Amino acid sequence: MEARDFVKQLAEATPSLAELERCGLASEDAKAFIESYHCVRRNYPLTEPSGSDSLLELLRNWDLSKVEIGLIRFSGFHAEPSGAIHIGCVEADPLVLLPNGEIVVYESGTKDHLLWRVAKSGTAFLDALVIAARFLGRQAVGTIDIDDYEAARSVALECAAAAGGDRFKDFYTMLLGAM
Repeated sequence: MEARDFVKQLAEATPSLAELERCGLASEDAKAFIESYHCVRRNYPLTEPSGSDSLLELLRNWDLSKVEIGLIRFSGFHAEPSGAIHIGCVEADPLVLLPNGEIVVYESGTKDHLLWRVAKSGTAFLDALVIAARFLGRQAVGTIDIDDYEAARSVALECAAAAGGDRFKDFYTMLLGAM
């Protein structure tokens, strides 16, 4: 998925203010939830991180500092000497784009304890993330019951397929609460 398509589809997946308030969220909390589904276009694109992957294009051209999808936050990025790029976090654990293009999550405070494989590439990650965001948005407004584990498992498999296959299933199972 191209960066601009991700931005558009994520915005389209956003529940409405009325739906969120109807489910009991205070107006300010509902507005914050809505903001977490919106990427803000940068006035001036960043020169780093370099590369042609859609995720890197998204990071260069859009401010994702308020984006939060489930446990995933894009709290800024930084490159390491190894060529890996920390692109955000999953709770406190670093979400990392490896030099080979794969996205993974390492345990916080460790250098190499891999928790989850997330996607085969940044582009595949964006594909899977939109699917997850739609599901979580529908869950937030009660369209999908929070205890509907069968639906969560089904969407986790859909996310894993979009991310590149079964080896990514554990991450989306965790993200969507499909345990």
